[in-house]
Amino acid sequence: MTKIIFLDVDGVLNSWNYYDRVKDTYKTLDHYKEDIDPEAIKVLNSIIEQTKAKIVVSSTWRLKHYEELIRVLKELGCIG
Repeated sequence: MTKIIFLDVDGVLNSWNYYDRVKDTYKTLDHYKEDIDPEAIKVLNSIIEQTKAKIVVSSTWRLKHYEELIRVLKELGCIG
């Protein structure tokens, strides 16, 4: 049986705590990349490794920002 992670972005791959940590370094050169917490990617990767789950993007980001989201996830090392 295939395991699936229905992945949201806001509140899952980023948070107000994350934005508070990076607000002084937020450059907006690649705001999609800056909107994803690299620590959240590490946690996601750990879940994927442990469960062998596949990712389905359920976030509203998929409607207008899907290609950018996939690019950023790959650049940040997401293995899913």
